[in-house]
Amino acid sequence: MKVFRTLRGLLFVTLGILTMVFAHQIMNNEGESLNIVVGASILLFAFDSILMTALEKDRKKLIGEIMTSISMIIIALVMLFAYNGNSSELIIICVLWGVWSILSEAKEIGECLIEFKGNKIYSTANIIESVVLIIFSIFLILEPGEHHALTHVYLLGVEMILEAIWPILHEILHHLANKKKE
Repeated sequence: MKVFRTLRGLLFVTLGILTMVFAHQIMNNEGESLNIVVGASILLFAFDSILMTALEKDRKKLIGEIMTSISMIIIALVMLFAYNGNSSELIIICVLWGVWSILSEAKEIGECLIEFKGNKIYSTANIIESVVLIIFSIFLILEPGEHHALTHVYLLGVEMILEAIWPILHEILHHLANKKKE
């Protein structure tokens, strides 16, 4: 289990760094590769979410996660197959991406609020990150285009890195809180 979590963390950090390093290449030719990168990323987040929830062995939570992930998979597939290099289709990709980001981050805020009493520092930091991403997602929806899409590509890279870092930070803070109680 620990090896899997380590490999998962390395994968997300590597993908996050690559996404940020190649952000301008992703956006070349009116975002020609954007649908592939974002669609694949959403698929990765969907399957990762199902797998990580399955490892918790909570059947009720797993069923809910599968249902949520199905909507993510549908959005990802639409993104992967909807873009033909047309700038009006870039707008569709941006709006879909913005809506997915808002829904994803709203879910994250809900999870943090449930856990808030147990780990205030972690939950607060995670809520702040989610609120910032929601604000940027609103910009992406209201003014879809290359500028906000490029900004969101960088945020996607950061989000992937944070996806690897948050569990580590959570464990450290949880360990420190337990030490204080002793």
